[in-house]
Amino acid sequence: MAVTGEFRWSSLGVALGVCILLLPVGPSGAQPPPAPVLVDDVRAEQLAERRLVTGEIRARDVADVAGEEPGRVLEVAVREGATVARGATVVRLDATRLQLEADLLRAEQAVAESVVVERRLLHEQAVRDRELLAELIAQNATNPKELADATSDENVAATRIEQAEGELRRIATRLRLVERRIQDMTITAPFAGVVTQRYRDVGEWVGEGEAVAKIVSTEGLEAWLAVPQPHLAAMHASRAPLQIRVVATGQEYVGQQPRVVPQVDTQARNFPLIVALQNATAALAPGMSVTARIPVGSNREQLTVARDAILIGDLGSYVYVVRTSDQGAQAFPSNVKILFANGDRVVVTGGNLKPGDAVVVEGNERLFPSAPVIPKPRAAAEGKQP
Repeated sequence: MAVTGEFRWSSLGVALGVCILLLPVGPSGAQPPPAPVLVDDVRAEQLAERRLVTGEIRARDVADVAGEEPGRVLEVAVREGATVARGATVVRLDATRLQLEADLLRAEQAVAESVVVERRLLHEQAVRDRELLAELIAQNATNPKELADATSDENVAATRIEQAEGELRRIATRLRLVERRIQDMTITAPFAGVVTQRYRDVGEWVGEGEAVAKIVSTEGLEAWLAVPQPHLAAMHASRAPLQIRVVATGQEYVGQQPRVVPQVDTQARNFPLIVALQNATAALAPGMSVTARIPVGSNREQLTVARDAILIGDLGSYVYVVRTSDQGAQAFPSNVKILFANGDRVVVTGGNLKPGDAVVVEGNERLFPSAPVIPKPRAAAEGKQP
């Protein structure tokens, strides 16, 4: 599922280096009432350092769809930009001649079936003649040569049945071949995708094996990342999902099953890391630029905050930290540096943050420095175990 890759901008545009400002007051000089907010803890997590790499989206399948049979184009069923399902018709070729040949073979098949029936009847007659002569021989009522001739006639009749049946099989095989060729005159999409180019129009001749259209898969998209060669071993050791950020839209996608191609480019000294992407919303297209932060090195303790805690102001990124004093709970802005995202959390440095600090994750857009707040843990508000 796609998640936004941008953090929220504060509407105040305050100078974040200043932590305490005069609070706004009403006509009576009273301080504004505390604002209810949801907070989440700063956590210390064991995470590997990450390095930013770039790449592009590629289609898993790209095909110049071609036909196995030559013929004149009768119909072009798709145009550029059309979405096609697997097995959908792309181009139909004129199959009139093949259909006539199929009709001829069906007629020959009917004749061959009649010949088989006739020869089986002749064989049955030859069997009866031979059996009758055998009975007469037993009674010394006929010449043995007649029995020998009848036996030969029976064998010849059996052989003629085999010949007729063989001819019938040959015709049936030719008919199946022609019927298959007729099917091949309808050129279909080998996979679901989008037609990016047509090579033939109605009335043009298509030779055997010539492409009629180019189709790019929409179901199987992959991010191809260029990873520096020193990180080859680290990528072999890690199979964790990666967050892929699309540069054009800022959206992030969880890439599954990263695959290492152990072939280093001799000029760039990079190797490809391939990550499968889901394109359920059709927001991705081959050729889009992407970035990702890949894990390198060993795990070490790093501070993380919820993604919703991050705000962007004139002086960069910051979070609101809740501090409690004699004056009650107050929210103070704290500058942080974003290192990389890790799921729904962000690894940060700076801001004098420490594990266990409460940062505002909901209601932080309307806060100002030292604003009084009524903090409530987000886990409790959502009915989850902290």
